[in-house]
Amino acid sequence: GISGALALYVRTKSVMHAQLAEHVTPYSKALQAQAPDGWSMSTTQALARLDKEIDMQSAVIAYTGDFWLFALVALAALPLLLFIRRQRLPGGASDRAGGLIIGE
Repeated sequence: GISGALALYVRTKSVMHAQLAEHVTPYSKALQAQAPDGWSMSTTQALARLDKEIDMQSAVIAYTGDFWLFALVALAALPLLLFIRRQRLPGGASDRAGGLIIGE
């Protein structure tokens, strides 16, 4: 359950981080378009900010994958509700109410 979801999250996050980081180069047109105020690769602080953003994006992708997994498991479990029935107690409603009298 939880350990499997955590393992899936960690694996997906690391894979997505690697895949997103592959597209970050000084020659990337997306980074060049935001050059003056946006992402820069000129200082270590800028690289750290860029790595933090990639890490957050990969975490969102990993959480989304876990959410879909839990949603599919819950959806697959819904037909099991058809097998749940109410327990029938012996006797009528008056017998059950008589057993609930407190302090006469």
